[in-house]
Amino acid sequence: MKNYFSLVFLLLSFFFGNAQKSLVANEIKIINHYLSLEKSETGSVFKGKNGNESTRYDYVQINGDGFIETTIIVPLSDEEMERRRINNQQNSGKCGSYYPSNDIHETFHVFELMQNLKLIDFSFDPTFEGMENGRFYKDIVNEFGCVSQEGKFALVRYTGEFVTDFKYDSALNDANSWRMTYTKKKKKMTVFLDKFSGKELFETKDSIVHYWNAENFLVKNTRGKYYLTYKGKRQKVNNVFRFLKALPIESSLFTINDFQSKESGFYTLNGKKVACDFIPYSNFYKGHCIVVEEQKDSPEKNYYGELKPERIHRILKIVNENFETLKILSDVDYLSGNSFNRYGQLIVTSKRASSNHFVIDYTGNVVIPSSIHDNRLKEIYDGLYELTDYAFRKSTETQVMEGYYNQTGEKLAPERATYHHSNLKLVSKKDVNYLTYYEQKVFTLDKENKVIEVR
Repeated sequence: MKNYFSLVFLLLSFFFGNAQKSLVANEIKIINHYLSLEKSETGSVFKGKNGNESTRYDYVQINGDGFIETTIIVPLSDEEMERRRINNQQNSGKCGSYYPSNDIHETFHVFELMQNLKLIDFSFDPTFEGMENGRFYKDIVNEFGCVSQEGKFALVRYTGEFVTDFKYDSALNDANSWRMTYTKKKKKMTVFLDKFSGKELFETKDSIVHYWNAENFLVKNTRGKYYLTYKGKRQKVNNVFRFLKALPIESSLFTINDFQSKESGFYTLNGKKVACDFIPYSNFYKGHCIVVEEQKDSPEKNYYGELKPERIHRILKIVNENFETLKILSDVDYLSGNSFNRYGQLIVTSKRASSNHFVIDYTGNVVIPSSIHDNRLKEIYDGLYELTDYAFRKSTETQVMEGYYNQTGEKLAPERATYHHSNLKLVSKKDVNYLTYYEQKVFTLDKENKVIEVR
């Protein structure tokens, strides 16, 4: 009887052991909605929703960054094994005695695999920094991109996750959001998705005139009427608002200045134009606006008694919402931008040198000073500026100011400038920004442009 129970125990152990082994061996791992990995005793195969399969791999390692490492074991022939055995005996302990195996190792990205399996038409979007000739690289820092299938686009994470289905006709990434379109009842719909989460913010059938963020945008409906959503509230506005370039910040007056149509002036939210002879050159920021006042010389006659051509002097100055002069900008020639950023700053050009830029704030104070040498300033993010040397004859003196500056006028880590700033690219994420050099993170900045880390 004892032997009988022992035999039964062995049979049951064998049965359940093989059942468990079979369950593990036939494990299926879901990569995303369109791709899975099936593991069996004979290897691992990627299977697409369309029925296509990959090569069979002996080992597969799926990393959390979207990359997949694979190995195919290629057995050695008896002759090759004998040759290597003899070689190792002869060269034991000497350099050069190692012979690489015949195994095939490969690393690729999940979207490259999906492209090979014809699950997607192409596996990249220009917003995926860190790509070259359609190949992904490990140091990519952009989180989102788009892939397409039969002309329809889907928003995806770089790790291989699908945020949306293939339902959009077009995809556009700007500084503030993802802008997608699709057709609904023969009407084109525009959908805005959050840049950092992919969450759908809102959709509209109206034409987008200006989009600042989900709380502030201007649309034109099919009847030609304009509607401004300002601070989350929608209302009909004067048609002249189609020329609106920037919103007031902590102020109530809107400014219009369109050089082509010659429309200019100051407007309230209800569309009423404020009587004023000044020409607005910026938006209002905390009750401050940069304007131009035109002054004409008194009429004069020449030797023959004819009136001389009228001379107009343009004075650039800062005024308040009552249009009282607060400061004359005697050193400023013109504005490189037409709006104050969230810090109340903008780039201007010096009167002393036509090719010299500097930064002032809404009160007229200098944040980044001008130089006697030609330069260019470009704002690549709110309060983050790139300064480039434009001197005809470059020297150490002209190039010493080159680099990146934040809204306090501080130069970012000048002692670590072992790269050329023109090769750096800004990548904005939800909580931090990166300045990258050939896809490597150089600066990690917080959203107030303070340096967190320098590599």
